[in-house]
Amino acid sequence: MKLFLSLVILCMFVFSCKNTDAKVAEGETTVGDSTALSSDPNVVNIDGSQLVDSKLKEVVSLEGKLPSEIDLLNTYELLPRLEKMMGAEFKNFSKDWEMQTPLKKDGDVMYTGGCKPGNCKSIKYFLIFDTKTDNVNFYYVKDGAATAFGEKSVITLTPKITDDFDNLRTGK
Repeated sequence: MKLFLSLVILCMFVFSCKNTDAKVAEGETTVGDSTALSSDPNVVNIDGSQLVDSKLKEVVSLEGKLPSEIDLLNTYELLPRLEKMMGAEFKNFSKDWEMQTPLKKDGDVMYTGGCKPGNCKSIKYFLIFDTKTDNVNFYYVKDGAATAFGEKSVITLTPKITDDFDNLRTGK
């Protein structure tokens, strides 16, 4: 009897190890599933930032290009994100974002500015995004006063970015 029971347990163990069609429960990840890991909010980089797989990483190589030249807002899926962040202000932005500055880079952060043609002194926009953490911030400047919109968190403005933002804001 002991021999029979041992044989049954051994067979169960052997057959369960060979089951390669096992399903992964929803929400679980496997070691070889890098997409699942990149979307898991509990998986972070060594520095604590969220591990993400984003199309925004591709923008780094496009420094110096105009957003309209590369269709930045559509190609890199920024339009729906901006619309969600900005709410009612998005309508004004979508019709006013015509005059644009070339994309600039500072570390992992990319940024650009824009304004309404014929009214650049009064209405300006500043788009900034972190390609490492897939985070987007947006500033709407009307008559020198800025309103900030953030997606996940505030992106730290380095001195270079601050200078460019102030130059855009003040019209220098």
